[in-house]
Amino acid sequence: MGAGRRTRSVLLLGTIVLAGLMATGGGFGPWPVVGPATESSGLLRATAAGMPALPGHDWPTFLADNGRGSDNAGDNVLNVSNAHLIVNLWGATTHGTIAASAAIVSHKAFVGSWDGNFTAYDLLTGAVYWQQFLGTSVYCPSQVSIGVSSSATVYNNTVYVGGGNGTYWAMNASTGKVAWVFQEGLSTKGYYSWSSPLVWKGNVYVGVASLCDQPLVPGGLDELYASNGSVEHRFRTTVGAHLGGSIWSSPALDAATNTIYVTTGNPPNNNDGTNYTQAVIALNATTLAVTSYWHVPAAQSIFDGDFGATPTLFTDSTGRPLVGAVNKNGWFYALDRQNLSAGPVWERRVSHPSSIAPAAFAGGLLFIGTKQTKVGGVVANGSIEAVTPGNGTIVWQDPLTGPDFAAPTAANGLLFVGAGKVLSVINAANGAVLTTFPCSNWFLSAPSVGHGVVVEGCANGHVRAFGLLSTSGGGFGPWASSAGVPAGGTAAALLPARLEDPRTAPRTRT
Repeated sequence: MGAGRRTRSVLLLGTIVLAGLMATGGGFGPWPVVGPATESSGLLRATAAGMPALPGHDWPTFLADNGRGSDNAGDNVLNVSNAHLIVNLWGATTHGTIAASAAIVSHKAFVGSWDGNFTAYDLLTGAVYWQQFLGTSVYCPSQVSIGVSSSATVYNNTVYVGGGNGTYWAMNASTGKVAWVFQEGLSTKGYYSWSSPLVWKGNVYVGVASLCDQPLVPGGLDELYASNGSVEHRFRTTVGAHLGGSIWSSPALDAATNTIYVTTGNPPNNNDGTNYTQAVIALNATTLAVTSYWHVPAAQSIFDGDFGATPTLFTDSTGRPLVGAVNKNGWFYALDRQNLSAGPVWERRVSHPSSIAPAAFAGGLLFIGTKQTKVGGVVANGSIEAVTPGNGTIVWQDPLTGPDFAAPTAANGLLFVGAGKVLSVINAANGAVLTTFPCSNWFLSAPSVGHGVVVEGCANGHVRAFGLLSTSGGGFGPWASSAGVPAGGTAAALLPARLEDPRTAPRTRT
């Protein structure tokens, strides 16, 4: 997405409070008011009053939680033993590419499309409860319309999500009624809301980014009041008239230290006079003051060398807190959360350039999806690998039929990977592929897993749900549904099992 230096855009900031605006086009379903909720990792999990509670757990934000670990370990409906019984439960068609992951809370799945619509689906049947149009922009290279790419966060019965035109929205999760809209900047000036909101202690944190660097905008992170969308604090990655340093990934939170971690994009011409571009940065969650940072060294920097991957918070076997992300240069960097400036604890080139997939952390392993690389000495279009968190040593590695653009998703010993045109269900312990599902186009978003249902979107505009059919035929999973759910497709042929990694060991700093 690189581009030359441009004149600084005029920034339009503000909050538009829209009272009484109702969803149109999708209709409202029989969804009751959400009842009492409890807080876990900064996220509220709601149970619908008058509806039976579902087994398992919610997936209420991008990559499951505020640490962006992409793991729903407590969702125990699906497992290695029954993975071969997973089928396509339902599908819904939109009029645009699906690049956002779903949020799953109680009986609802929330997901946006490039047609500009954001929809609340019934998790069990795919029925539409409500729908809102959140705007579109024109994507620079291809001049196609691009709508919602941001994945939603659902907190205390409010949905927070980025729109398709440089906006962020807050909506009632039950009805779709709009509470407020924050205009970060005009899409005609290059602004676009890639980032998925982080919600913490009454605030919403959102990245500031350009659509395709044509033109660049002043990148950064905004801290908004969750109550009305007005700005409380701002952090900017550049100074003066400099542009670039977009935060088009999503912020991650270490709640124990009140620290937010962000990854940043490229400056114009790879030189902007600051060290906050192509960097991993730690910010005080209250003030957005920088507490530590590290940026990619010049020897490894490439043109358009963004961190497109959201940072993943994880720990090694001793409990040491680490943060890691892959850069577009193909290198994965793992850093000490308490001392980013010391440089990587370990680093390794995991793929050819342009990798942007966040990692997943589950069961003591770190899972990294890649674009083109070598597996067993043979070039693969993509790969998924499990590594030891403390030093990056590969435990197992699978080739994929296509590039992995989004994070792998873990749940109860399973790994779900949408790469190329195949969604794979993998044994997280050894890399054995248990079943696969095809799509006619690319998977661009990470799968979401909640209450035994896997929700994934495809570039063909389809949103699909996968899970278990009950033996009685009256629903799926270990509960009954009042409406029958049609089984979609059957599992495709299995991919090859794990192959040994031929590459050199990672470089480790003690």
